[in-house]
Amino acid sequence: MRETGTKQVGERAHSVLAAFKKATKGGKADGEEEEEKANFDILERIELLKEIHEEAAKDASHAFAKAVSTASLLVAGSLYRVDKRLVKKVAGVYRDTQVQWVMGEKKVAAGLFVDWVNWCQSHAGAAQ
Repeated sequence: MRETGTKQVGERAHSVLAAFKKATKGGKADGEEEEEKANFDILERIELLKEIHEEAAKDASHAFAKAVSTASLLVAGSLYRVDKRLVKKVAGVYRDTQVQWVMGEKKVAAGLFVDWVNWCQSHAGAAQ
């Protein structure tokens, strides 16, 4: 999305991400959920989340910021579905990004953190 100079292509890329995020919200059949857990590499997903946060600093456009936030929450949600305790690792990635943002080391849209807090609020209490 960051690489295209065409606004329509960028908007379409975000639409695809948003549709994928919406599709992953639905419940999975027991067999599908177990298969996801079996084929899941936690460290790989955490690294992907870190890479997404690195990309966040490379483009200041609103559309790109929305896409990055959506992608980030997709990865966060996938980790959470496998093991709710992984929210601690996800929160650590967000914390590190936010500290770099506050210290002026990384320029990211504040919406990344707002969306994360909203995601946390929607999941608060569900882990019990």
